[in-house]
Amino acid sequence: MAERPAVLCIGGLDPSGGAGLLADAEAVWAAGGRPLCAATAITIQSHKGVRGFELLKPQLVVSQVAVLLDDEKPAAVKLGMLGDSAIAFALGAVLGHRVKAPIVVDPVLRSTSGAALFAGAARRGYEPLLELGPVLTPNVIEAEKLTGAPVVTGKAEMEATAARVLALGCRAVVLKGGHLEAKTSPDYVLDAKKGHWLDAKRLPGSARGSGCRFASALATKLALGESLLEAARYAKAYVRKGFAAD
Repeated sequence: MAERPAVLCIGGLDPSGGAGLLADAEAVWAAGGRPLCAATAITIQSHKGVRGFELLKPQLVVSQVAVLLDDEKPAAVKLGMLGDSAIAFALGAVLGHRVKAPIVVDPVLRSTSGAALFAGAARRGYEPLLELGPVLTPNVIEAEKLTGAPVVTGKAEMEATAARVLALGCRAVVLKGGHLEAKTSPDYVLDAKKGHWLDAKRLPGSARGSGCRFASALATKLALGESLLEAARYAKAYVRKGFAAD
């Protein structure tokens, strides 16, 4: 068996394992990768929701990443919870200088339970990461916050909002439509060339950490050399399997 590619996951630590770095690591391994993890925050949460968190100092976050990059070059990087613009700017600097691999950014602004996980304006805070040309994986609510787009209620608005996200400077966007009030759960994959719909029957309930797992699975498949569309299809199927198991 070929050696698993290293995927560097950067985000918050959820002690329960329902989301954050532990969920990232689980998804990376399931997709065929080998996770490396650097924390941005320690959260106080369980499966019932987030009760609080403490951000690490930007230099401590960067030091974790730097020592891992000194050891090996990851085949992909996935960023989740950042917490504030200071951490985002610090990471943008180190990744911009030292990483040439695909970068996937899941713009975590709120938890599933509704707790705010990013301080300040989303668009301004994520600018240094957008300059790296990443793949962004926002849900429709996060995309609205990043772009100032009107409330998304259907597929036509999803296409327009995805185009707005792409115009921010990212390489591609996978806009997730699970928050829409619809019978299906549509995701829209858009790069500079073309858009593709990934649609499926809506499953009941909600699952913590689904965004973390989606982005980490996507990053791992990109690390393995799969196309963006192939990676997004796998990530969607992987997350749906988790819903079915709950």
